[in-house]
Amino acid sequence: MSSKPYRHFIALLLVLFCSRFEAQAEDLFAKTDSTLQQYLIRCKAQIKDPDFLQTNDTFTRMAQEKNDKRMQVIAVALKLDYYYYQNNPDSILVMVDRVKKISRRNNELKYFYFAWGSRLIIYYIKQHQTNTAIYEARKMLQSAEADNFIPGIVQCYRTLGTVYMTQSNPKLAYENFRKQIALIEENEIEDINLPTQYASLAQCALEMHRPDEALKALEKGSKCTRSAYQIFTVQKAYILYYLETKEYEKARKTLVELEQLFEKDKSLTLYKSGLFYIQIEYYRNTGQYRKALDVIEEIKNDSSRRHLLGNEPEGPGCPILSGLYPGNRLHPKPGNTKLNQRVLYHYGSRTATQRKK
Repeated sequence: MSSKPYRHFIALLLVLFCSRFEAQAEDLFAKTDSTLQQYLIRCKAQIKDPDFLQTNDTFTRMAQEKNDKRMQVIAVALKLDYYYYQNNPDSILVMVDRVKKISRRNNELKYFYFAWGSRLIIYYIKQHQTNTAIYEARKMLQSAEADNFIPGIVQCYRTLGTVYMTQSNPKLAYENFRKQIALIEENEIEDINLPTQYASLAQCALEMHRPDEALKALEKGSKCTRSAYQIFTVQKAYILYYLETKEYEKARKTLVELEQLFEKDKSLTLYKSGLFYIQIEYYRNTGQYRKALDVIEEIKNDSSRRHLLGNEPEGPGCPILSGLYPGNRLHPKPGNTKLNQRVLYHYGSRTATQRKK
């Protein structure tokens, strides 16, 4: 695989758009009132809907009336998720602090470290505040070690792995993803994100041109997938593996299966950006430049995802297209599909030539 910034941008997006808040259903519902269970399910289903805040307020009030401390924590954590997906910076910072306080007060440390790592630090990564992200991650690791809370330490290694991916440092990212997986398995922790972490480990291995290690990680990840989301995270990494090993027919079949999965399971809509990027990567590697541009056009026409193309959706400021203009010698012009396609072709041909060397 190419080590160009474009490749790391793709890998990073696949991580950032696969961060989710989820817990084992049997664990969540243990000793929980049935009405609260139903409201929890409703809250999770409405996480991106305008009605969410009203439902969440009702859920919070009911949890307080039932004196269910854990559900009170989860209600606040879900509210954080709502603002996280809305990309509301001020509310994210406020809610992270609120989740940390209520979870610490009620000894629900899992949510304490989730808010710190998967929400606050990932927020800083998205804002390109890498130094702040690393600072927070190190603080979080010290806190988790002081608490002797293994799931918190796992969260720290996971977060550090993500940070190092943003720095185009697959070696350090790989080591941190490996450490967190080892802790999960050694301590027999029920972690619903385990398949996703195997996929991240595989992506790092591929960046280091170690496909054999990537395949081992993917085989392990495949064995513990349960949900459609988990299947998605592993399958998109399999596509990257097949592209690396030039097994293009297997990549095509896996992509078709992934597209069908998105059609069948609407809960995956939240992660459509990850599908877009793996489609672009497949079309770019197989020389189908017109189709790659069609996906970019689809992103442009989706108001909820257009920001992924940056402030210049058809110019050098676009994080996708910027990697397709070698040396910035060629610049696309708005609406000039032929030029864009020619540049995609030039980039693809150039990449293929480099790989033969």
